[in-house]
Amino acid sequence: MERRKLHFPTLDAVVADGQHFLQHGYERLGKWSLGQNATHLSILVEMSVRGFPWYVPWPLTLPFRWYALGDILKRKQFPAGMRGPQFAMPPESIEDRLGLDRLAAAYAEFQHATRVYPSPLFGTLTHEQWREVHLWHAEHHLSFLVPRPAVPSA
Repeated sequence: MERRKLHFPTLDAVVADGQHFLQHGYERLGKWSLGQNATHLSILVEMSVRGFPWYVPWPLTLPFRWYALGDILKRKQFPAGMRGPQFAMPPESIEDRLGLDRLAAAYAEFQHATRVYPSPLFGTLTHEQWREVHLWHAEHHLSFLVPRPAVPSA
């Protein structure tokens, strides 16, 4: 099985994708469940409107901004295996519904936010740039979940 190639037009579409998996099931191509992926995504969305625990010094953000941000904003698919910061790791186990509910709440908070915080890696981003980063991030992680094959009826 191959990773899905995703392009979510809205944050609501991300939640709808997760809702589909809750109803119809899914297979993992990666190590995280839907609940873990949704929780990981939630943590970073929440921090984009509440602040992050650490930041890379601004001169060191320039390579990340120059070499990765453009591809992210173009929504290019990145390979598996990139390691995120420890503060953004999900718990070992979380119910899919709980993770998805948290993600829906985080997206709602983000959509109504009047202020966003700088990215620890990319520096200052506009609200729209953050939205695109969040969509790309969801596309990346949810590409490792694929619909469960339909069982043929007898």
